[in-house]
Amino acid sequence: MPHYNPRTIRRDLALLTEDRLYAIDITIRAGGSRVSMVDIADFAPPSEVLDIWNSLHHKTKPPQIRLFEALELAVKALVEERRALYDRWTVQLGIERVVGGSQFPDFLNAYETAKAKGSELLETVLADHANAKSQWLETEIRPLLSATLNRSDLHDRLAIYENRFPSYDRIARFFGMEFRYNPTRSYRELLGNQVETQQLIAKGAIAEAEYVEATNRKRLSEDEAIALQRAMTYQDQRIRSAIEEKVSEVRVQVLSVLQRQLQQVVDRGWISGRLPVGMQRDLESLAQSAQVLTQTDRSFADIATYLNQVNETGRDRTQPESELQNQVQQLLNQIQNHLTVPESEPLETLDRSAFVDFGWDLPIAA
Repeated sequence: MPHYNPRTIRRDLALLTEDRLYAIDITIRAGGSRVSMVDIADFAPPSEVLDIWNSLHHKTKPPQIRLFEALELAVKALVEERRALYDRWTVQLGIERVVGGSQFPDFLNAYETAKAKGSELLETVLADHANAKSQWLETEIRPLLSATLNRSDLHDRLAIYENRFPSYDRIARFFGMEFRYNPTRSYRELLGNQVETQQLIAKGAIAEAEYVEATNRKRLSEDEAIALQRAMTYQDQRIRSAIEEKVSEVRVQVLSVLQRQLQQVVDRGWISGRLPVGMQRDLESLAQSAQVLTQTDRSFADIATYLNQVNETGRDRTQPESELQNQVQQLLNQIQNHLTVPESEPLETLDRSAFVDFGWDLPIAA
């Protein structure tokens, strides 16, 4: 089960207040394969076994052998860098990973730092390439082949396997991270007046058409422009639907975390004016999250108000000692009522075919 707390809740709900969202995708390229197949004939099996294999080879994977350990370790290191970037900066919205506009510059700086580490890894891989290739051929492949082949055939087969080892030039050219992003309209824009939203979509379609025409030096047909507009509409609908699902998810998280924190106040028996500073900070953060949720659920306005009262009582030593516990218990009852309300009907599934025609679509970051 995913871990959530006041910090992750605050991060996710920030999507509601951002002026711009960016759907992003980070691709990792190795520049070469990290495993190679071994031809079954090189094992010199009996002829009847080889005949059976040849009749089944299209249904069965051939034996494989690991190639370049340094390259494999470097790719794993890049995967970890990407995971850290995703965990720190992005929110998963359906099939999209999204960064808020206010955090996008900091995300780019973090990405450039990770990319620089990729360059250092590449230097290490290339420095080891010649030795790794020679060692692989001599310690892995030659013993396999020498048992069944004469010297001439051995030389030819070694040359074939040598070509299967990842190319120095291809690794140097392709290894590393690639970053793509798509600016999308903010949630507030997507919730705006439908006419205004359609005007924004139309302007976006025109701008995209002009960009494609300038770069590719060809004019989009009217049908293609319409298809592009429909693709953008589909993207907007998908982002909006995903955010609404995220808000619904975070709504339950806020209530669950708040219930847990308030129950801790009850269990510890804290009295008015004696609420620990750390708990005050957590409750203040949760009150801010509840206030953000009022954009989609007005009932959270009361929770935010009562929660601020609890925090004030927790700091105020002039209040009766039992007042904090009384307020906390009232708020816990209210939260329990929210948690037992039946879930709303699931969002309508979007039909992509209703928006996309003519094979056109936007390059959405997956």
